[in-house]
Amino acid sequence: MGRIMAWLALLVLIALLAGTQSAYAYIDPGSSSMLLQMIAGGVAAAVVLTRRFWSATLRRLSRVGQRSRGTGRSVTRHGESGK
Repeated sequence: MGRIMAWLALLVLIALLAGTQSAYAYIDPGSSSMLLQMIAGGVAAAVVLTRRFWSATLRRLSRVGQRSRGTGRSVTRHGESGK
């Protein structure tokens, strides 16, 4: 799978570079820096949201598993049982 993605990325890069034309425009370094910060912020936000969603999902699944056992005792943190 990784090799296919690498070849696909290389093919897209070649296609993009082959079809370039002069833009007659100027992008100052401040604009590119801001663009990189926006991309990094978006990636960081996606990672945080994914981790929060995943931990909430695991928490819900563990509660369902505890209910289905039917032990009659509540389970607290660190495996201690409460009555």
